[in-house]
Amino acid sequence: MLWEESVMVSLISYSSNHMDTIIRWSEEETEWRFTRIYGWPEAQNKHKTCEMLADLSPDLDLSWMVGGDLNSYSQTSKYST
Repeated sequence: MLWEESVMVSLISYSSNHMDTIIRWSEEETEWRFTRIYGWPEAQNKHKTCEMLADLSPDLDLSWMVGGDLNSYSQTSKYST
C-alpha cells in the first residue's frame, strides 16, 4: 500500500474476505477504523458476511467505516440467467 508519510495505517486483522485497519494522521491525535470487506458471493454463504462484521464490531471503540463489496443484493432474480 502507498500512503502519504503523514498517514499511519496499522493492520489489525485480515482474511480472504476482509482487511481491518486503524488509520491515524500524524498531525492529529484522532484514530479511526477502516474495514475493507469482500462478502461471500454464494447465496448460501451470505450470512457469513454479517457474522464476520458482528465478530469484528466489538473489537475497538473507535469511529468505524466499512467499505468494499458486500456481495449483497435485495432481489436475486435480477442476477439470475
